[in-house]
Amino acid sequence: STQSTGTEIIKGRVREICSIPNSTKIQSILKNLEYQEEPFQLKIGVLNVKPGQTNEDEMFANVSGSQRYYEFLQILGDKIPLKNWNKFSGGLDVKGSTSG
Repeated sequence: STQSTGTEIIKGRVREICSIPNSTKIQSILKNLEYQEEPFQLKIGVLNVKPGQTNEDEMFANVSGSQRYYEFLQILGDKIPLKNWNKFSGGLDVKGSTSG
């Protein structure tokens, strides 16, 4: 017997979902798939580089950004206070809120 890889299982579920017009059934399949998969967490960073900045010290010293920068951040997700954050923090300081 051959073993299925996680990728094959996911591709099979996607095909199954795409062939079902009932949204309740789709939600049920997605919930089951979510419970079967390992938790998946990512840590990403977004760095605002202003015109003329050429080194990391200048870039990491930025405390504000342009309107377009803030619009981009809104697309990525919600801004949250780090202090006392009790969910996935990606290694950021949640006690003193000194990073992030």
